[in-house]
Amino acid sequence: MNKAVQIVLKGKLYRSGFRFYILQKAVELKIMGFVKYQDNKDIVVHAEGAQHQLKEFTEWCTKGTLSCKVASSEINEALVQNYTSFDIQK
Repeated sequence: MNKAVQIVLKGKLYRSGFRFYILQKAVELKIMGFVKYQDNKDIVVHAEGAQHQLKEFTEWCTKGTLSCKVASSEINEALVQNYTSFDIQK
């Protein structure tokens, strides 16, 4: 049974390529949903998948990468929307 989470990431992430890295990780872990910028340059992720996949995905997202530093994160349960892919939204 799939679950869903909303992840809000804050830090120096605008124009860092982090949305693309998130997309790659989501595809690797078979996570469905989307990633986008919020008005204030934070990154918002809606992720759906099996609980163990979501756990690995959220842990990866909150750590960031060498060039994308996540200063803080907030993870909340969300409603499953039954996405069939993972996309970068504008």
